[in-house]
Formats: sequence, C-alpha cells, structure tokens
Amino acid sequence: MEFSSARMTHAGLGWLGQCCKQLRTINLSNADLLTDLAAVTLLKGTPHLLSFVVSWCELIGDDTAEALAKYCPKIQVVSLMQTAITDKAMKSLGRCKYLRCVNISNTGITNEGLEELFACKKLEMIAFQDTKIDGASLQMLPPECPRFTIITRIQFFADNIQLLLKEDDSSE
Repeated sequence: MEFSSARMTHAGLGWLGQCCKQLRTINLSNADLLTDLAAVTLLKGTPHLLSFVVSWCELIGDDTAEALAKYCPKIQVVSLMQTAITDKAMKSLGRCKYLRCVNISNTGITNEGLEELFACKKLEMIAFQDTKIDGASLQMLPPECPRFTIITRIQFFADNIQLLLKEDDSSE
C-alpha cells in the first residue's frame, strides 16, 4: 500500500493494522506527522509484512525498529532513511532473520550500529549515505552474506525493493 506524503493519524494506522492482517508492503514516506507510537500500532497488526518504508519521517525512531523485529517476523526490506533512528535500532533489526535490504541513509548510525545489523545472515543490500559510518565496519561483514552489495545510489535501492520481493514470491 502506498501512503507516501499522507497525513495518516494514529487511529487510521491502528485501523489499517487491524483490518489488513495480510498487508505485505507499506510505504509511508514523507508522512511528516508519523510517530513511533503510530508506526508501532500499525506494525502490531501486520505479521506478514515484507516491506516497510518510512523514509523522510523524522519522528520515527528506535521503537519502530523494535516493533519490526517483534511483530513482523517476515520483514525483508526496510527503509528508515532520514529518520531519528540510532544504533539501538540496528540491534533490533539485527534480530530480523529474513532481512535482505536496508536503507539507513541520512541517519546517525555509526560503525557499531552497522555491525549489529550484520547479525542478519540474509542481508544483501544496504544504503548508508550521509551517516557516521566510515566503512571500516564493512570489513566485519560475515562470510554468510555472500550476496552483499553496498548501495551507492538511493534510486537503485528503491528499484531493487520490488525485485527482491518478486524473487521471494517465486520461491514460495
């Protein structure tokens, strides 16, 4: 579902989470009033979610990442670009065993946070432009991630989200 730039209320997202239990993808980018509390309310009701995009939602923080790890066991694609996440969010996302693609560009994530994310053995793509990551932690990339690619163009990241999800559909 595409709700980018929408003015979704907390109640509206709660309703969406209750009524759309089979929701697989949601894009709430540019929803400038979207908060952690509203995102968590939505995520509690979406156990089949594969892709969650909240880029440019500056009120989104670590609680949203924790909710993804806790309530969305199938999550594969997450974009938290230009949100208020910290390294704590990376520790939460590191528990997502199917996570394949992450965008953390324009955040305060550091090398330590990136290393927490490497717990995801299926990780294939990551975009981290304009973060506090200097690249040294990429040497810590586990050998279990042979398909790993560093994304240098955000559009390439966006284009590949649908490709990744289509590959997953064909393997079911």
